[in-house]
Amino acid sequence: MKIDINRVAAYLAGNFPPYYETFPKIEFILKLSAKAEKVFPNGRFDLIEKHTDSLQSFFSESLNLLKNHTELLQEIIDDLEIPIEARGSDFIQPKVVSTKEKQVEEKTIGFITPFDGEKVITENFIQEILDEKFKGWSIKVATLKEENGRFLWNSIENFLQKYPVYIADIRGGNMNVALEVGYLLGDRKNNCKVALFLDENEKISDLQGMIRISKKQNETIAGASESKALDAQKEINEKLKEELITQFESLLK
Repeated sequence: MKIDINRVAAYLAGNFPPYYETFPKIEFILKLSAKAEKVFPNGRFDLIEKHTDSLQSFFSESLNLLKNHTELLQEIIDDLEIPIEARGSDFIQPKVVSTKEKQVEEKTIGFITPFDGEKVITENFIQEILDEKFKGWSIKVATLKEENGRFLWNSIENFLQKYPVYIADIRGGNMNVALEVGYLLGDRKNNCKVALFLDENEKISDLQGMIRISKKQNETIAGASESKALDAQKEINEKLKEELITQFESLLK
């Protein structure tokens, strides 16, 4: 299969989605100098630098000098650890999911949530219920990366295509959560179930037909003792637990 040098150069320069990390230029020069000393004698990289106006074009022009040395070019591409999809369209291959991975994904709830102080508390609360009542099920939050100021939508999209059930914590009208819920509802190929996890006083008329899990906030009365506040929170959590169990019995069939 033919290597697309421009594609490889874009990856090395941090311009190939979802890879936005620049490959160290000095490491690139050292690797090529060691592997292809005759192609890159002293001063060759200085000349390339002089006649290129961007990092991507520098990588591209350097690799182009190897286009007639197919085996050597392939060896260098391997040594640079270029991802398969960045080598050329011919190299793109679907991800092979192992049976074990598939079994795990089939019993996982994707949790769409604002990344704030409530995230870990709510995630742990739900996992405790799953461990107690729904053995084998787990809850998973997306692991997202932001590199060089560019948000990796690809990692979000992958997360939203992975699991059979999603819970979206839409309290406070978080825009990121709203976007991801919209993606799930708009993806006609996705047969997942979606539940909304929201504050009791929030109303979303357009989504009335969906499963809704109310999370009543604990508004402590001014002057109330700490013990009364804790008792009130305990009561709220017990009611929430009951509602979650009821909903999970339907969602996790």
